[in-house]
Amino acid sequence: NESLFSHPNELKQVVLNLLKNSQEALAQEKIKEPKITILTYKDEDKMCFQIRDNAGGIPVNIISKVFEPYFTTKDELHGSGLGLYMSKKIINEHCGGTLEVENTPDGASFICKLPRMNSDS
Repeated sequence: NESLFSHPNELKQVVLNLLKNSQEALAQEKIKEPKITILTYKDEDKMCFQIRDNAGGIPVNIISKVFEPYFTTKDELHGSGLGLYMSKKIINEHCGGTLEVENTPDGASFICKLPRMNSDS
């Protein structure tokens, strides 16, 4: 029996932002069989979720910049460069967790790790 005590509306915003980014990447890359996978699991003292897509990943030369404010690969009409920045800020500062990104063989994977509380807490 695990419980996660956090900010549900802020977590929803982060998940929606990550899903929307994956959806846009799949459309932009014209992936014939688009796929978004959501994984949930426990990792030591953290509760984790991972959102993966098969859109080919984030270019190596910009992956370290995706959480920077105002960094975007989209044109001015479609992105402000604040979505991933705010998502990381919400997870780190408001929820006490971490948000990371890595490339997989098929695409990008965003990993969120949040503190968990067990029934003893």
